[in-house]
Amino acid sequence: MACSPIPAIAAMDKSNASSLKRSAHPIGASIARDESKMDLNSILQHSRQLREKGQGQQVRDILLGLSDYGGTAIEVAQIGIEMNYVGLFRQAEDMLERAIATSKFSGFNLYLANGELCIAKYSLGKLHDAHALFRSTRRMRDQVIQHWFSWTKDEAFNDLIRDKILGDNPVSGRSILVVHEGGFGDLVMHSRYLGALKRDGARVIYAEIPEPASGMFEDEPSIIEIGDVKALLPKADFVTSNFDLYARYQHSPFLFCPDWNIRLFPHASTLPVQAQSLLDLGRQKLRIGIISTSNSTVRHEPFRSIPFRALVPLFEAFRDADPQFYCLNKGGTCEFDPQEIAKYGIADLGPTIGTFADTAAVLRQLNLLISIDTGPAHLAGALGVPVWLLLSAACDSRWYDGRHCTPWYDSMRLYRQEYLGDWTQPIECLIADLRRLRRPAVLPH
Repeated sequence: MACSPIPAIAAMDKSNASSLKRSAHPIGASIARDESKMDLNSILQHSRQLREKGQGQQVRDILLGLSDYGGTAIEVAQIGIEMNYVGLFRQAEDMLERAIATSKFSGFNLYLANGELCIAKYSLGKLHDAHALFRSTRRMRDQVIQHWFSWTKDEAFNDLIRDKILGDNPVSGRSILVVHEGGFGDLVMHSRYLGALKRDGARVIYAEIPEPASGMFEDEPSIIEIGDVKALLPKADFVTSNFDLYARYQHSPFLFCPDWNIRLFPHASTLPVQAQSLLDLGRQKLRIGIISTSNSTVRHEPFRSIPFRALVPLFEAFRDADPQFYCLNKGGTCEFDPQEIAKYGIADLGPTIGTFADTAAVLRQLNLLISIDTGPAHLAGALGVPVWLLLSAACDSRWYDGRHCTPWYDSMRLYRQEYLGDWTQPIECLIADLRRLRRPAVLPH
């Protein structure tokens, strides 16, 4: 069960619930000067439409004009959420704190507002405040269950979940069902907390795994991969999720126990002949994977993905040099054109990758992965493969504020946008670092 991609406080009025959904309809660029003639719902709807088109600066201008908005707590909080989406974290923090301070929130609205405030605080570097708020918010059990299982109205099922919530209960000798919350990258990042459950003596761990990630924990006899949460629930002593395990075990926003780490995809997948042949052709070169887009609909799109034109300076800089680039894209809004791939001698491995086990097999043969924030980048970090992560100015809050390294993966380096939508500066920095490499690769991290 992935997290809801569009956190939204309950409708601003009973007639306007649909206004909180994203719209794909294009609009003109004249909204900023027409704001005074619109109600708030219309303004936010227009800003979402601009965001869909990637017009981040225009969206920012609209939202900054609402910084002093004096409406209801729900309206102020919704503006704060919209600000988070385009990286206006300082203003989002102010709006959300104003809204929450009114004490007008309760239940799921408070849960959502707290979650968005955590995002703003993590992204501003207020890590200990953010972490304390995150951990307390995850103790809102009814709201957490509503978040996990929004797809079912089965009250008997939800009652059983309430009876079995792990919380702070001891796990020694018990069976634990771990619900998958979020995307594949979250599953990879949080797999270390399954190791923490093992260390604490859990007898068996039932881990919900999406089908493409089958075999992820193949060498872990105490971890059983499952796909049907409802079928396993009666067998488990306790139920939790990967994000709840993060709240349980991650006492600091920086440190975790290295003994928790689990070896992922331990058995090499046999790649198709075509894929292996392409990788073998680059064996005498620096083999560099590129992921510039993803087909997942996370909240950070469209700013997360990188258009091919933004990567052209990278390919031009090394057109006649040592690296062999491999495209690992699997769908998304910024797919490479075959003619562009051929022009720069890029080998396209995307069509040959069917599962995350295949992805792991490819990553283990690369010297470096250059990627946007997506699941395979997390997997590269977990496998110890050097990965250089390109982050937009509205990136996920797990990457904190302005740092070029991360506590989550030793082999990962972060390259950040200075201006939303402008990849020039981070790619220039990446090119400069890549020029310093010599074969055999010794990569900075």
